Amino acid sequence: MRYRKYTLILFGLVTCSLLGFSGSLVLRQTLSPSPLIITEFLAGNSNNLLDEDGEQSDWLEIYNRSDHPLNLAGWALTNNLADPEKWAFPNRTLNSHDYLVIFASGKNRRAETGKLHTNFKLNQNGEFIALYNLLEGRFMDIMPTQQTRQFENVSFGRQEGAEIYGYLPAPSPGAPNNNHFVGQEVVLNNSTENITQSNPAPIATVSLPVYQPNLTPTLQFSEIMYNPIGGDDYEFIELQNVSPQPLNLGMATFEGVDFTFPFNTPPLTVGAKIVLVRNKTSFSQRYPNTPIQGVYEGQLSNQGETLTLRDLDKNILIKLQYADNAGWPISPDGLGDSLELINLTANPNNPQNWHASPNIYGSPGQ
Repeated sequence: MRYRKYTLILFGLVTCSLLGFSGSLVLRQTLSPSPLIITEFLAGNSNNLLDEDGEQSDWLEIYNRSDHPLNLAGWALTNNLADPEKWAFPNRTLNSHDYLVIFASGKNRRAETGKLHTNFKLNQNGEFIALYNLLEGRFMDIMPTQQTRQFENVSFGRQEGAEIYGYLPAPSPGAPNNNHFVGQEVVLNNSTENITQSNPAPIATVSLPVYQPNLTPTLQFSEIMYNPIGGDDYEFIELQNVSPQPLNLGMATFEGVDFTFPFNTPPLTVGAKIVLVRNKTSFSQRYPNTPIQGVYEGQLSNQGETLTLRDLDKNILIKLQYADNAGWPISPDGLGDSLELINLTANPNNPQNWHASPNIYGSPGQ
């Protein structure tokens, strides 16, 4: 039973810590005052913890850091921002300063006694993982791992007594974490670093954006390829920051195509452009020098449609209704051109404010 319509609220300041010489990635963040937190998870279990069926299911660990027992009824775990109540806990009490391991097996077992299993599995490519309080209608703890690759039999978790996260080569389900944070391999700055079990180097911090909804339109669809030569896999959408300040797009969601910006998306700097594509491989072959910021699902209608980008609170950031007639440029409808916005400060829904790209295939990111 859903307790009430949820309001998505991200907590506090998020900062990222890089373990210098080792190349290992850890994250630091200030949490909401939640008594219940996620302390560790393993998304690639092949020789670690066995469940009651003798299977090597992935797992998550939660911890009651309060000084009193906590009834878990009214709490939920999720790996889907749009479904915060995805797996609700049963009526079970977690004692003060106790740990509880939940298998992320997809078996969906919620008995008041015995092992617990979520109705979802974990993804080694990184994903959204969070604790949600149904009664308060908000996320209470979010693991900063949506774009953090996971490794076989290496868990990811919180350092004891600190809001520092990292890889743990010796997983510790149901027990305090070892403070020795390393990984096996992490991709940083487009290069691969091998990481050994050595003492961590001094920590340097860099700020990550906190999501803040934009109160006024500050973004434009600057170029759209909706009916490209060669098929829909060459589609793209270009956005440009037309405001006088950086924009935070974390958790902003499209309607028309399916894409949500990760919560730790870096701010879009003044005047900067980002390009979203339908097929990364095809796009990269045609535009080898254009960075890709995301891959959306679905496709752009060749007859025209409405594209809407909403912030976390469902406020409209920008809305565009393009077409292939009624005064809109004709050649972008299958002849190889893209739609390009002429005046970044004018109404994007006026077809006279668009022209066909002067370059065949358009010029995304330029």
